[in-house]
Amino acid sequence: MIANTKPVVGCIMLLVLLCGCAGTRGSARGSLACHDEAAIWAMRTHRVTFEQVEAEHKHLRTLPLWLEFKKRARRGDEVWYWTSPPESWPALVGRAGYFIYRDGRLIACILTKMS
Repeated sequence: MIANTKPVVGCIMLLVLLCGCAGTRGSARGSLACHDEAAIWAMRTHRVTFEQVEAEHKHLRTLPLWLEFKKRARRGDEVWYWTSPPESWPALVGRAGYFIYRDGRLIACILTKMS
């Protein structure tokens, strides 16, 4: 676990990047653009399931933005956890979250932690 980070809780504080990652460079909300697929892919750490994420972060289960993120997933998609480098956290530019990956493309990204 990364030190000095707090999960962002609450619908208003949860930053979601639900841009058109698969080819449409839609507008992203948040500081890390979803269309920067190479950067997000490089920051991935491990695959997860929605069940694992929701077991660890029970508050996400009912948040509309999380539910919208989950709707983007299809059978066979991969869900990955990603995090910025360790040195970014004490510098107050740390970011972490999840993304959905399908057929070699990021489909949706969600930012759940920031320093």
